[in-house]
Amino acid sequence: MLSAAATAIGSIAPADLSAPATLLPPLAQVGDVADAVALAVARHAVDEGLADPLDDAGIVAAVEGCKWRPQYRDTLPSGRMAP
Repeated sequence: MLSAAATAIGSIAPADLSAPATLLPPLAQVGDVADAVALAVARHAVDEGLADPLDDAGIVAAVEGCKWRPQYRDTLPSGRMAP
């Protein structure tokens, strides 16, 4: 599963390796990277018989159902100004 996760990250990493900072995908793509890793690991678990047998659509639906989505409450201004 670690190999599946690493392969997923590598598939998103920039192809231009001329600069050392391009080894990993940019932080702005963290959601895409997390999705790719989750799907790759889930698919591998199904293939290995370590998870319920699901088709690809079922795997995608299961991963989507487990995603954490931030939900923030609306805030009211405090009336205080920062110095």
